Amino acid sequence: MFRKIASAFACAALTASVLAGTAPVARSAPVTIDPTSVDSVRQAYLTQYLPALDVPIGWTGDAATCDPGAPSPAAQDATFTAINFARALAGLPNATENTAAFAATQQAALMLHAKGTLNHTRDATWPCYTADGADTFPAGASGEIIATIAGAASVPLYIDDPGSSNRALGHRAQILHGSFASFASGSTSGYNVMHGYTGSIATPEYWSWPSAGYFPYQLAYDTAPDWSFYLKAGSTAAASVAVTKNGSPVSVSDVRQVSNGFGWVMPALGKPAADTPDVYHVTITGVTGAPQTQYDYDVRVFAIPIVALSGVYVVGDHNVGQTLTATIETLEPGATLSYQWGRAECTLGCTLPSTTYPHVKTPVDIPGATGTSYKLTAADLGSVVFLRITATKDGYITAHSGWMGVYSNGVGSKDLVQDKLAAKPGTVKIEGTTQVGWTLTATVTGTSPADAQLSYEWRRGSTAIPGATGSSYKLTAADAGQTISARVSASHPDYTAATSAWSTATAKIAALDEPTPTTAKVTLSKVSLKSLTVGKKAVTAKWAKVAAKQLATKYQVQYRVKGKKAWKSKTVAATKAALKVAKLTKGKAYQFRVRAVRVVKSGTLKGTYYGPWSAVKTSKKVK
Repeated sequence: MFRKIASAFACAALTASVLAGTAPVARSAPVTIDPTSVDSVRQAYLTQYLPALDVPIGWTGDAATCDPGAPSPAAQDATFTAINFARALAGLPNATENTAAFAATQQAALMLHAKGTLNHTRDATWPCYTADGADTFPAGASGEIIATIAGAASVPLYIDDPGSSNRALGHRAQILHGSFASFASGSTSGYNVMHGYTGSIATPEYWSWPSAGYFPYQLAYDTAPDWSFYLKAGSTAAASVAVTKNGSPVSVSDVRQVSNGFGWVMPALGKPAADTPDVYHVTITGVTGAPQTQYDYDVRVFAIPIVALSGVYVVGDHNVGQTLTATIETLEPGATLSYQWGRAECTLGCTLPSTTYPHVKTPVDIPGATGTSYKLTAADLGSVVFLRITATKDGYITAHSGWMGVYSNGVGSKDLVQDKLAAKPGTVKIEGTTQVGWTLTATVTGTSPADAQLSYEWRRGSTAIPGATGSSYKLTAADAGQTISARVSASHPDYTAATSAWSTATAKIAALDEPTPTTAKVTLSKVSLKSLTVGKKAVTAKWAKVAAKQLATKYQVQYRVKGKKAWKSKTVAATKAALKVAKLTKGKAYQFRVRAVRVVKSGTLKGTYYGPWSAVKTSKKVK
C-alpha cells in the first residue's frame, strides 16, 4: 500500500518546456488498468504496485568517495512501475525513462545524500558538487521533485504531498502531469530526485486523484487526505466542489487552487464494508475554458482484505547452539507463510552477557535461514537475532510481521546472543552391594539436555580409581574398608561441558569373607510386607528392606490364589522394595509373602542364605 512516511521533501515550480535531445525508453512492463473493473484495479494493485514498493534500492555508489553509482535495474523498474500504476489508475498514459538525463539526476541525488539535507538550491559549497547535480532544470526538464526516501517508495510520498508547505500538491502534479511523457529518476540508499519531461502523448479531458472508477481504500487512506482534479485545458479559478458519500452530502474543507488543478480536503473516509464499495460522487462546477462547465464522476472506494497475521513471537534461549522457534497467534486461513531470519550487530553500549537496550543496526538476512526455527551459531554471538514473517494469499494484501527481535522469554531486543549454555550433569546416586566382588552402579537423574554424552569418574576415599570410567564399578580387595563415590560429566555439541558434584559416599566396603569365618552362617532379618495394592488384573506388593549391613543380594516374592496350596516365585534386586505382578485372574484374591536372600560367591561362607518369610498378606479381589 502507499506508505505515509514522516519525511521532508520539496518541489520546484512546474514549468512547461520542450524535451530536447533526450532518449526516453520503456523502463518496465506497461501498467494497464480498467478502472471500471474492480478485479482489474485489485490485481494491478496487488501484483504490480505493492511488489514494486518492496524492491530493495541496491545503490552501488558511495558518498564518501563521491561515487554516484546507480540503483539496481530492478529498483529502477520498480520505480517506473509505481509511477505508471498511479498514472494508469488516473487514466493517464504510461511514462518512459529519460535515460539521457539519468546521469545528472543521479548526481543530484548523490549531492543530497552527501549533504544530508533536502534543498533545490545546491551550489559549489556542497560536498560531491557537480554543475549537473546542482541544476534543478537540466536540459528539457519541466521541474524537479526530491524526497528523503529512495526508489519506488518515493512515489506514494510524492502523491501524498503532506505538510503545510506543500498545500499546492506540486509533487502529485508532477507524477500525474498530463503532458509528461518521461521521467528521469535517480536514487541513493536514502534520497530520490525526479525530473519530468513533456512529450507528445494522448491526455484525457480531465483526471483526478483519487481517480474515477474503482479505487483501493488503502490507496485513498494513505495518499488522499487531499483530493484533486485536473483539466487538459480550461480553468478552475472560479470553480466549486460538492461531494456525496453513498448519496449523503460530505463536508469538504480547504477548497483551493493547486498546481495545475483544483483541490480540497476530505474528512476521514472510513473503511468500506467487505465487498461493498463506498461511492463518492464528485461534482465540480464553475469551470471555464473547457468543453464543459461542470464535471461529475464517481470514485468507488473498495477495501482489499489484508492477510490476518498477528501475535508473532519468537521463543527460545538466546545462546549459541539453542534453537529459536516462531509462533503465531492469528493467521488468515489458507495463507502461505515464508520466513527469514536476520542478524543485527550491536553498536553502542553493548556488553555481554546482556544489556538493557542495545543499539543495533538494521538486521541483515542470514543466508538459508528460512524455516520456522533457527539454531543459533557462533556467528550470532554478541548480536541480536531477528525474524521476519510474510503471509500471502491470492486476492489479499500481503502481511509482513516486520523484524521481530529475540530474547530469552519472548519478543524484543533486550538481550544479545550469548555463549553456549552449560549442560546439567544431574545428580549421581550409587546403588549395589558394598562388598568386595560386587558391582556398584551409578544412577544419574536430572541430566540436561537429555541426549548429553555422560562420562564417569570413581574414587576410593579421596583418590581417583585408575580406569574406572564406566557407569558401573566392580569392587576389589583394594576397596575393603574404604568408601566409594562417583561423579559424572555431561557434554553436548551445543552446550558447554559441566561436571556434577561427587555422590554421597557409600558405607565402608566389606571384605569378601565378612562376617568372619567363626560365624557358622549368614543370618538375615525377617522382611516386613507392608502393603498390597490391587490394580487391573495386577497386584503390587511393597515391603521394608532389611538393614544395609546384612548385604542382601535380592528378595524372593511368592504369591498364590487364596485357597490354593502352590506358590509362584519371582525375584527382584536388593535395591528394589516393590514388585508388580500382572496377568492375574480377575475377581480372585491373592496371598503374598517375601524374604531376603544373600548369595556369597566365594570364601569360607560361599553359598546362598535365606531369611525368614514375612507374614502372609491377602489382597482384595483383582479388578
